[in-house]
Amino acid sequence: MRTPGAKQVRGRALGAGALGAALLATACSADQPPPAPRTTSRAAPSTAPAPSSAAASAATSRAPDGTAPLTGLPATPALLAGPVLAVKVDNVPAALPQAGLDAADLVIEEPVEGGLTRLMAVFHSRTTGRVGPVRSARVSDAGLVQALGGGGLAFSGASGASLRWLRREPRVTLVMPSGWTWRRDSRRSAPHNLYLHEQAEYGRYAARLPGPARRQFSFGPAAAGGTPTSSAQVRFQAASAGWTWGGRDWQRSQQGRADKLETGRRISAANVVVLQVRTTTDKRFHDKNGASTPIMDLTSGGPGWLLRDGRSYRGSWQRGPDGRFTLLAADRTEIPLKPGSTWIELLPAPAAPTLR
Repeated sequence: MRTPGAKQVRGRALGAGALGAALLATACSADQPPPAPRTTSRAAPSTAPAPSSAAASAATSRAPDGTAPLTGLPATPALLAGPVLAVKVDNVPAALPQAGLDAADLVIEEPVEGGLTRLMAVFHSRTTGRVGPVRSARVSDAGLVQALGGGGLAFSGASGASLRWLRREPRVTLVMPSGWTWRRDSRRSAPHNLYLHEQAEYGRYAARLPGPARRQFSFGPAAAGGTPTSSAQVRFQAASAGWTWGGRDWQRSQQGRADKLETGRRISAANVVVLQVRTTTDKRFHDKNGASTPIMDLTSGGPGWLLRDGRSYRGSWQRGPDGRFTLLAADRTEIPLKPGSTWIELLPAPAAPTLR
């Protein structure tokens, strides 16, 4: 990740003309079927950097060929060649319930101004329709998408300084509201009412996005040891997330209440990863009220925790030479995730999760 102040190459912002109002009603219906596997054909971009031979060998040894890089589940060659589309999703009480998070391979909860949080829903192996409410981006988002191998970052807007910064990341394509794939929901109050049709948006731009997606962490059988854990609390300055083991997956709560999507489905994940990150501020980056934007250090590493299969594992996280995140045990071996979806909680230091 490049931090503010580094010299960068200017990126690209995408836009497209409207395809007609007649498509709106069918494209953005709130009644969504269960997430389906991604079937869009994806050509391997010629701009993808080749990892070092050591990094490539290590990545191959950690996961079987033919598995999706962000879930560890079986995947087609076309899927393996494709980039990600990351969507910024609102996470304040007025934005609930949200839409589309159950189709994301990864959901990243990150701190924003005032101690609140915002989500980055990362789509790769599955497709969905309505996602949102979509909100604005922050400067750290470019580093997160770059870590994933590059791809699209979909968001509603950003401050002038933040937008100039985001445009400098060479492997991040900015996807902003344009055309029929974006829609305001008249049943919701602005600014918590902008939604994106993820499947259609990906189809418009898949061939033009950087990629392919880069594997994060490793997947496999549970590591030896771990501590039996039934619940975890992750407390930000002005927000909190709770996770309870449900026998098959981890079920999410927010501010002490069950966290459900607009379909009524409880938000859940096979894995919950908590990464303690150091944050700084820069006077150039703030919200409209003047509150400073937390800028996350996504390169230096720090304490990390994994929740899977009703157990918790404490270790440390780091970024490898190829840019991927890893979670390491005390003996420096990787702690494997369970194949499936993952939530990543980026928790500002020195806070730590409360495990029971």
